[in-house]
Amino acid sequence: MYAQVQDLIKAKKYRQATVILNNIENKNAIWYYLSSIIAYKKAFFDASLKNIKKAIDLDNNNKIYQNFHMKLMSRFSSYSRDYHRTPRYRSRRGCCPCGDCDCCDCNLNCCDLICLDSCCECFGGDLVSCI
Repeated sequence: MYAQVQDLIKAKKYRQATVILNNIENKNAIWYYLSSIIAYKKAFFDASLKNIKKAIDLDNNNKIYQNFHMKLMSRFSSYSRDYHRTPRYRSRRGCCPCGDCDCCDCNLNCCDLICLDSCCECFGGDLVSCI
């Protein structure tokens, strides 16, 4: 059954692979590993990281799981490096371009919002689309 899931992943048929995995009652290390790969391929990096960590917890000597975990972690750090190399970030030097002002009633200043926006963008989101 796991070989079939791996074949579906290679064929980029993630939904079918997920259906098969979801029908397996005994979730072992390979189940979590394959779920992690599917989540990764669908750009669900948080779910992918959670599942690979569970796979490693269940089988901590498996080098394939450990290597995939390292690949995921390097991907997260590359998002951050890529963002901080952009001209938009460098032009602000990582802080508020307009001084320390209150942007709303939630007691967040511009630097707080930019910092939160930067964190979101590092993982593919966008909290404040105008900055």
